[in-house]
Amino acid sequence: MSGEPQRLSIGKKLFHLAFHADARAIRQYEEVKTRIRRDLDGIKLGDAILVREQRLACERANRARSSLQLAVRDLPSWYCLWLQWSGEKPQDASDGLTDLRNATRREHVERCILNLKEWLRL
Repeated sequence: MSGEPQRLSIGKKLFHLAFHADARAIRQYEEVKTRIRRDLDGIKLGDAILVREQRLACERANRARSSLQLAVRDLPSWYCLWLQWSGEKPQDASDGLTDLRNATRREHVERCILNLKEWLRL
């Protein structure tokens, strides 16, 4: 009988560890999304080719690609299923960040930004 409470205690500890790991991964994913939103909002399109500040915002968005990929990789499977069910597509958004960096025309940049906002539900 003395072994059962100890097993329950270990089970509780394992549950708490798993719960905190899930929460940390989800929080990291949400922080990456927030940074991407801030960078996308920093891209102001003018009539001319992208100016230096706008290009830097595109560069930051591209750097967020690796952060997004890492965050998605660490997400628990149940959360990935929930994202899929809710229409969020972080893998497509990751590819879209690369497209944004390589965009040279205003129309292409606009389309990339709209796609990213849709895929990340921003």
